[in-house]
Amino acid sequence: MRVGIFDIGTRATRLLIGDTENLAFRKNFGRLTRMGEYFDEDDNIRVEGFQKTLSVIRDFIEEGEKHNVSFYVAVGTAALRRAKNGEQLLQLVRDIVGVDITILEKEEEAYLSLLSAFIHFQNQIERDKPILLIDQGGGSTEISCGELRGDIFHFWGLESLELGSVLLKNLFLQDKKSEIQFAYRNTMDYIRDELERHKLFPELANRPPVQAFGMGSAITNITGVRGNRRQHGRVITTERMQYLIDTRIDLYQTNPMKVEALLHQYESDHERMENLERDLLMLYGLPVYQRLLETYNLDRLTVCGYGLRYGVFLYIALEVISQRKIDLKRTSAEDVYSRD
Repeated sequence: MRVGIFDIGTRATRLLIGDTENLAFRKNFGRLTRMGEYFDEDDNIRVEGFQKTLSVIRDFIEEGEKHNVSFYVAVGTAALRRAKNGEQLLQLVRDIVGVDITILEKEEEAYLSLLSAFIHFQNQIERDKPILLIDQGGGSTEISCGELRGDIFHFWGLESLELGSVLLKNLFLQDKKSEIQFAYRNTMDYIRDELERHKLFPELANRPPVQAFGMGSAITNITGVRGNRRQHGRVITTERMQYLIDTRIDLYQTNPMKVEALLHQYESDHERMENLERDLLMLYGLPVYQRLLETYNLDRLTVCGYGLRYGVFLYIALEVISQRKIDLKRTSAEDVYSRD
């Protein structure tokens, strides 16, 4: 049976089409929708900022029709958790395309992402030894841990930090009159203060993690390749992270240019603006991974190219391995429509 999994995130909207009887069958679609950049001062997502997300959902349903999807499961993450008008936005999606969205709790999101890492690395993970997952999304960074005992996945817990890539980007660029060097220093101070909030998991006190895995744009942007399959399994050391940070850090620490001038150089060219965003991701995204690894005395992480939506799909397809119940709403393909 073909299943469509929507991951409606802070920075992007994605669709995975999988087959519960043939787990190797996968079709992937994704587009930047930047929902997290449209919060107003009352923590509502402006409707005009949600329109692109809604349009992409409709387009992806057309792809689902081509691949004979039987039902859809849609999950929302940090931005929809934060939005005070989240229920109105969910109703808008129901009214226009007929899809029900489940807003995942932080622990549910971390559980499903860690589940994906365990299954996709099951031949490399040592049984009965804890692992760590660092997952930087657009709205937050989740740190979770667990272990594989026999063939059963045991989830120990998570901590969520306000260190999402969109949040850090907004912080870096918020004061347009500030010089770049000060914007960078303020962002690094914020990252340092937020990381100091992280408390080690009690389960790891006497059993430190033996491996770390990473998900998120900052990590996947430095692999040098694109596509989940090609990125998956690549190892990034903290030394490599520091090198990439250092190649950019001098420019931003000494440059007298103001933020508004930097943006003006790129704003008229969409492709160049995306290149700037990738460059900045390395600057304020990599330190999050690097410093968390150092906290756990690890010097490398392995990229997991298969994130949340794969965890949702595997949870549905392989529910016998799960120890918890997550109420994921299902929408029959007969009840959705891509165009009026």
